[in-house]
Formats: sequence, structure tokens, C-alpha cells
Amino acid sequence: EALLESTPCDYLSEKIQVAFKRLLGEAIARALEDDYERADEALNIAAAYIRDRNLETSRLWYVSASGVATCSLACVGFIMWLLRDAIQPMIGQTAYYSIFASTAGSLGALLSISLRIGKSQVNCAAGKNMHYVEGVLRVVSGVISAFFVALCIKAGVLVPVFSSIGETHLAMVIG
Repeated sequence: EALLESTPCDYLSEKIQVAFKRLLGEAIARALEDDYERADEALNIAAAYIRDRNLETSRLWYVSASGVATCSLACVGFIMWLLRDAIQPMIGQTAYYSIFASTAGSLGALLSISLRIGKSQVNCAAGKNMHYVEGVLRVVSGVISAFFVALCIKAGVLVPVFSSIGETHLAMVIG
């Protein structure tokens, strides 16, 4: 019980902490009444309760950070799309579409994160900042990957059919 009682939960709401402590108190009360079977059951319920709340909080931190990073990059991509007639001549078509594809890569990364979050091994004990860093880095990895895929498509190294038929927009979206 002491190990369970020391489970980190400072970042959880007071309501959740009180509910967890109440479950631990129920286990103690059952043990004092020599009802060890129900005491053990109460400890198992408390352990599952705090584990689930920690997992929910971890996922929220991770997805929130990923979402904020993606939204920021999607805004950049949207602005680039609106200003494409002014930006393309300044930086060139290849650079423009590679950067634009990179912002689209952030959306792909967020989609990947969303589809796999139920299987992710996240742990609240790592702290909020670590979840934020990991969420942002996953999105940045998607951006970097999309950038290199876009360059490879543009250079004809990857899916050369797109560069030969001039389907730059489609190629960049695939990137």
C-alpha cells in the first residue's frame, strides 16, 4: 500500500487526488476490519484508477503539444499558400513546394500520432515538459521527413513519374 500511496499524482486535479486517497482509505479500513480480501480488491481498484488518470493526463499533454505544433505549422502553410504568387518568385518553385510540403508533413505526423495514441506508452511520471517536447519533436520529424521526400520527388529520385509529368502539386502533397 505504501508504494501505491506514493504514486505521483501532484499534476492531477484535487478531485482526482481525493478520490484516489479515498480508495486507499477504503483499503485501510477493510484491512483494519481483518477483511484482507476486500482490502486487496480496494487497492487494485485504486491502482487501476490512478493508472488510468495518469495515462489520460499523459495522452492529453502529448496530443496537446502535437496539436499546437501542427496548428502553428498549418497556419504557416496556409499563409504560404495564400501568398504563393509573391513567395514563389522570391525563393523559387522547388524551395516553395518543399517548404509547403513540410508544413503538410506536420498534418501527417499529427494523423499518425492520433491513430497510435491508444497504443503509446506514455507515463505521467516523465512530467509535462517531456510530453510537450516529445509531441513537438514527433511533428518536427514529420516536417523534416516530408521536406526530404519532397526534394527527392522534385529531383526525380523518388517516384520519378511525378517529376516527368510535371505534377508538382500532387508530388508535394504525397511528400
